[in-house]
Amino acid sequence: MFGRHVADFSWLLAHGVVLTADRLRSSFRMSSVPPDCFCGSPLETAGHLFSECPLAQSVLAWVQSLFVLAVPSAPSLCLRHVLFGFDIAEFTVIPLIFSYLINLAEHRIWLARNDFRFRNQLPSAVDVIAAVRSQACFILKLWSPRFARRFFIKQWGASGVIASVSGDNVQFNF
Repeated sequence: MFGRHVADFSWLLAHGVVLTADRLRSSFRMSSVPPDCFCGSPLETAGHLFSECPLAQSVLAWVQSLFVLAVPSAPSLCLRHVLFGFDIAEFTVIPLIFSYLINLAEHRIWLARNDFRFRNQLPSAVDVIAAVRSQACFILKLWSPRFARRFFIKQWGASGVIASVSGDNVQFNF
């Protein structure tokens, strides 16, 4: 809904076809690809890169901190949430913005990983979080007029934790 590249990447990740070093080496027999993650872990797998890697843990901890502010009984984010999203029961209490923030976070982690692999730029959690926040603000500001105000504030603004609306202006609180 909010960016084809983010949705496409989430689909690839959920279906296990993201080309991590482990997948390239095992499925495609590309032994020339270095197996290790930029963090020093000996094997870059999807599970490691999006859940266990210090970069992912820092970015997801930021999302989790917002999540707990909006939903005090929120579950701890885990690999299942990153790979497959929330289940139906969780979606009854979780604002939609958190699914989007997780998808944005995983996509930005992937872009940071690629910057390291192909441009030798060491990833920074601060930069990834800033990029997630910037992209979310841009998209939410763009799409806010398309939703009923109450729905937008509750689902996309997380009842004021992420954003609020004053007149025609969207104000971001994260």
